[in-house]
Amino acid sequence: LDWGATLTQDRVDVDLYFQAPDRDLKATDEAFRLRRTGPKNALTYKGPRRDAETKTRPEIEVPLADGDAVAADMERLLVSLGYK
Repeated sequence: LDWGATLTQDRVDVDLYFQAPDRDLKATDEAFRLRRTGPKNALTYKGPRRDAETKTRPEIEVPLADGDAVAADMERLLVSLGYK
């Protein structure tokens, strides 16, 4: 506010990280999440870091349809497949 900033968009962001049923993603330095940015939804896979200095890693992001129902359906689908 001291710099003259104004709120341009009011939104809620949520990241749901999932653990795979067949391996420990944290132990393999991977991540799999459902990200909600306002009404937008996306699934993201982050592979292991290629090196410790730059923290570079492969990333695949797949956009999903917008909305609460899509996010809830995707969460239920992943849980049904054994993700926690």
